[in-house]
Amino acid sequence: MSDEPADSDGPIRLSFAEAYDQLREITERIDSPDVPVDELLELLRRGKGLETALRARLDEVEQQITAIEAGENIPHFEIT
Repeated sequence: MSDEPADSDGPIRLSFAEAYDQLREITERIDSPDVPVDELLELLRRGKGLETALRARLDEVEQQITAIEAGENIPHFEIT
């Protein structure tokens, strides 16, 4: 499965879409009234990890957009 790390100390690798989908699924499960406490704790732990990673990725993209808007790392054209 793609969401398991190669070694137990490494990060779990997911695409943005996969991470977002998993976070939505976790949110739906947490909202269920029949979640046992131990499962709830694990869902909260995993959800917080996904939220942190998603926010970090969005921050990176925001920085890239800001750089593009400032004219950095863009192709230069000569119009004739």
